[in-house]
Amino acid sequence: MFNVNLFGPMQVTKAILPYLRAQRHGRIAFTSSSTAWTSLPFLSHYAASKAALSAYIESLQKELQPLNINCVAFESGGFPTELGQPRDNGAASFGGAPVSIADYQAGFAKLMGMFMSDPMAFMPGDLAKVAPRIVDVVKGEGLAEGREWPVRVLLGSDAHQSVVQKCEEALGLFGEWKELAYSTDREGYGHVTNGEYMRAVSILGGKE
Repeated sequence: MFNVNLFGPMQVTKAILPYLRAQRHGRIAFTSSSTAWTSLPFLSHYAASKAALSAYIESLQKELQPLNINCVAFESGGFPTELGQPRDNGAASFGGAPVSIADYQAGFAKLMGMFMSDPMAFMPGDLAKVAPRIVDVVKGEGLAEGREWPVRVLLGSDAHQSVVQKCEEALGLFGEWKELAYSTDREGYGHVTNGEYMRAVSILGGKE
């Protein structure tokens, strides 16, 4: 899973970067997933690999932006692809895969029951619209025209809604536990994070 979703893109990027650095411009688009933000049970390895990929892309963008090279992670929601389907017709699909550990069987059956009850309800995306939107972003045309370069782009209404929910929940959770977080600072620190550091970690490119 990590070889395909993370290490493969890393190796391809490593191979093409010398050429992009030499010409001092370029754009690299990656296929990530909204599960980088919103993990589902029994998709832990997939979600972890996509989260790692998106984190890699975000850092890479900050390294390459001064060289006029930009990176973007397209974080897709549900689209009717062959994800989870076997290449071997005789093998079981992801939904039909047996769970060998008894303790997990009920949870796995519940998750699969939700998806299998109406699969298309969880895949609002239209595959015919994906490539044109990706091209728009990479070229700065269409819906992307006049917008600043985005390091992460969500595809699908379900991706947008679930990620917004995750961010809102995270803000609430971290706010509730803020006192504990601050309690681990050294005496006299003042609880004010360095502004230069905050700009460096910004998803908006470290702007003032």
